[in-house]
Amino acid sequence: FTYPTRTRRVCFGSILKMVVKPLIWALSFCFSSVFCQVSFWGKCPDVSTKSDFNATQYLGDWFEYARYFAFFQQGQKCTKAQYTGISDGLIGVKNTATYRISNKATFIEGVATIKDSTQPAKLTVSFLIGGVILTSSPYWVLETDYTTFSVVWSCSNMPFFNKQILWILTRARNPSQSIVDVAYEAIDARGLNRDKLGFTDQTNCSL
Repeated sequence: FTYPTRTRRVCFGSILKMVVKPLIWALSFCFSSVFCQVSFWGKCPDVSTKSDFNATQYLGDWFEYARYFAFFQQGQKCTKAQYTGISDGLIGVKNTATYRISNKATFIEGVATIKDSTQPAKLTVSFLIGGVILTSSPYWVLETDYTTFSVVWSCSNMPFFNKQILWILTRARNPSQSIVDVAYEAIDARGLNRDKLGFTDQTNCSL
């Protein structure tokens, strides 16, 4: 038995959409995560983290005040991270944001893991889609007072260069300049480049 030509085309087209679209999306995500962040020559620098980091105190809502360029966050505003329930070294992660043009909300969920109890501020965040790990990245808390600000850094080594993202997170959506200045001091003390930080739009947010 042979399907009519038109039917074969429809079936093939449906299969193509099912296979190719997710593949292209996944590849574009991988490409952007590697190349569309801030890159620096050489290996990741040796940067100190908060030695006495307390994950329980860190839980709750954090608003993104500023960050390095990241392709996967382009076109978004009102970015917020929610960290919940800690058990067996796992922290629930939910990042939410709003697209500027459509004003539609978007979110992605995952888990943060403390792999070495002797270095509690060096976490790994894994984002999930359909229960499948999409990507895992370092999430190092360089400094925080738990109540006003947090400086977070991610760095991954590539051949001949490294890619970094630096965040300033704050408990208040619109923090005072004095709080931001303390975060800047923590960044400067570690020799990181804060000139590449871009400010996150936190106006007219409903999330």
